[in-house]
Order: sequence, then C-alpha cells, then structure tokens
Amino acid sequence: MLKRQRCVIPCSGFYGWKPGEKVKSPRPMHIVMPGRPLFGMAGFYDQWRNADGEEVRAFTIVTVPAAGAISVWHDRFPVILDEEAADRWLDPSLTDFTLLRKFLEPVEASQLRAYPVSEAVADENYESPDCVREIRADFA
Repeated sequence: MLKRQRCVIPCSGFYGWKPGEKVKSPRPMHIVMPGRPLFGMAGFYDQWRNADGEEVRAFTIVTVPAAGAISVWHDRFPVILDEEAADRWLDPSLTDFTLLRKFLEPVEASQLRAYPVSEAVADENYESPDCVREIRADFA
C-alpha cells in the first residue's frame, strides 16, 4: 500500500478526547488548523470484491505518535500534509520508503488549535453545527 495505494483525506478538523478530571469523563475536543480551513491527512486506500461480488472501497488515516503539548492527552495523531507534501505523497513515481518516511511526522502542536465541543459528537448519528461549536466556560 505504501508504494501504490496512498491517498489524501481532506478535512476541516477532527476530534480527540482529552482526559477529564474524572477518569470516565473525557472531554471531546475539535482540532483545527487556524488559517487552513481545509487540510489533508495522509492515508492508504484499498478496494476489493466481497463474497457477493460487490466492490468494497476503504481507506485509513495514517497516524504517528503525538508530539508536543497534545501528546499529554492524545497518544496518536494523524499525519497532516501541507500542499507540497500532499502532492509528493500522491506522486506514484515516489516509492522509496526512506523518501516517503519524511512525510510521516507529527505536525507541530503550535500549528493546531483544540477546543471543547458538545459531547453529542460521540453519537455517530448526530449531525449538527453543535459538533464544531466551541463550548465556553460560564464562570458567572
């Protein structure tokens, strides 16, 4: 897959769960890249026919150990590519693992912003602007 089945998954943000003060109460966080409303994550794809002869397509996001401040609450992190890296990642002539490996690095935590969102994001059937709306603490 590394040689021939690389892809870029476009996104505007993703979720992580920051441990809460109580072990059973992780806080959902929406993670974005300020100044980049759309960015790409490195991935692999595959396609095959199942037992019924139907074509199945799947992809996975490449993750690496988290680095910096986010590593305190998240152990893995997607590989986020800038435009040049995305073009190189998709280049079919690039098949040498040592050259591809340089793209498999965590993004600097300073390039990210994580903020708390509604716990409703844990429900895969719930879709609403609430899922990306920042929850602000009300201390009044």
